Amino acid sequence: MADAAPPPPVAIAASTLTPPLPLAVPGRIAVPPDAPLYATAADAAAHPPTPIATAALVSAELIAVHDDTVELETAADADDCVADHALGYRLRVHVPRAALVARVAHPLSDAHVDGTGWLLRVGAPVHVFSDGSRAAVAGPVGLVATVPADALALAIAPPPTPVALPPIDASLARCPDPDAAAREAAERAAAEATAAARAAEERARCEAAQAAAAATRKGGKRGATAPDLAALALTSCDGPLSASNYTVVDMTSSDLLRVPEERCQLRDDGAALTIGGRPALAAAQLARARHDVVVVDGGYLVWAGDRCGELRARTTPGDVAPLGPAGATGAGPATTPWLVARAGAQVTWPDGSPAGTADGTFAFLASDASARGDRLCITRTPIATPICHRATDVAPALRW
Repeated sequence: MADAAPPPPVAIAASTLTPPLPLAVPGRIAVPPDAPLYATAADAAAHPPTPIATAALVSAELIAVHDDTVELETAADADDCVADHALGYRLRVHVPRAALVARVAHPLSDAHVDGTGWLLRVGAPVHVFSDGSRAAVAGPVGLVATVPADALALAIAPPPTPVALPPIDASLARCPDPDAAAREAAERAAAEATAAARAAEERARCEAAQAAAAATRKGGKRGATAPDLAALALTSCDGPLSASNYTVVDMTSSDLLRVPEERCQLRDDGAALTIGGRPALAAAQLARARHDVVVVDGGYLVWAGDRCGELRARTTPGDVAPLGPAGATGAGPATTPWLVARAGAQVTWPDGSPAGTADGTFAFLASDASARGDRLCITRTPIATPICHRATDVAPALRW
């Protein structure tokens, strides 16, 4: 009788590794997008993260380490490769140390003369497993490489100029699609129906907000509430930027994207890719990712990655298919009750204690805000505690 297969390794907290991973102050740390950030260290200590998340999207500045928790500031840093998830607020918050994600501490790469290779940049998130293995992730391309222990850290210093794979002389592969016109007509019809339905919905919402504001004023109620502020943004439901003028943009994907409509993508049933002549990722795994197919030296390469890393793997003409036009047909602006705090405005926690400042980029629905005296409070994931604004610091915001 054959021995049973060993159980698969499970993800573990990087903070449990021995010896501990570097956690230098100051430095950039990464936490999963679903890991709550707390207003106090006590709250963070009382809520250890579970389960271990599989992606790190939130980047923050490490301020201090307090036993099993860390203090951080949600300040953006454009040089951090996982800094795409901006919170819109610069807040001092706390998170359990076990929520921190291991990161690549220095660049790792493997390049070959045939143009294939992979690269992990400083800050790429790393999954740590119970069997001691460590695998880095470069955005949408999935598992890329095993990372040596001395290349791991919990806090990193992002370089201002990221490294890259050696340049290659390549051009986009072309895969003309004979069905593009029919698909484009169907996309336009669907977009027009969606725009018409949304126009009716937004107009009804606009008129309801106007009526609620008028009733509040007629009743003599005072104080700035979320519905009152929202109604101020909608001076007329028939104005040039109103919901009733939510219209379909009169252009299609072929009007704007004639070159991309002839681009290639990897087939789901394509053969295994190779890097340096060795098997790389499964074709089906990469086919669902954002990638380009390019021609180089008479062959085809699949090129994928993001700010944290990239991968170039060899494929064949028989394993690629037309990408088809991207959906460029869309809709115009709609005014809905969105609000935004002005840049630099001070925000507080619900008890009135200072929380930080707003950067003026995060807009929220008025219906998602609750009035507490002269303040409007919202929940902003992953911040576990509501963020409160002075009503005088909040203004209507147009959303497109």
